[in-house]
Amino acid sequence: MLWLNLKKMNKKIIHVLDIKASEDAIINAVSTLEGVRAWWNSEATGNANVGGIIEFRFADVFKPDIKIVQRTNSMVKWECVGGEKHWANSTFTFTLSKNGQFVRVTFIQEYGTEVSEEIYGHYNFNWGFYLHSLKSYCETGKGNPWVNKPNNSNF
Repeated sequence: MLWLNLKKMNKKIIHVLDIKASEDAIINAVSTLEGVRAWWNSEATGNANVGGIIEFRFADVFKPDIKIVQRTNSMVKWECVGGEKHWANSTFTFTLSKNGQFVRVTFIQEYGTEVSEEIYGHYNFNWGFYLHSLKSYCETGKGNPWVNKPNNSNF
């Protein structure tokens, strides 16, 4: 009898986008407080140095604590270290490569826990929205981050 040890594979979200901006501008956008406030969450607080933790608060709805794990000239890696059970131990990688006159950003979220299809779809949709905000911020200086206001539907 053949026994297979099948490890359950957790979900991944993958988005690829081309941005007409410098690699430095994109790296700074995903690894500094000023940057993440401009395209993802206007009220982010914390320490954006490697090893530091940024607290993202989307009112009382969503509250991930993200550790900056690694930063190079072409890659930034985050890890969710608290605040959200669905993102527990998940990693988020922004990898940059040249693509003609653009910089190609490959974003991958690797879930640390199993999530339902409905939850996965919700986060995948939101990442598409906010990565478009990242692109807009890097190309024009104006993103569309979440802002704490009544009836905000951006998350």
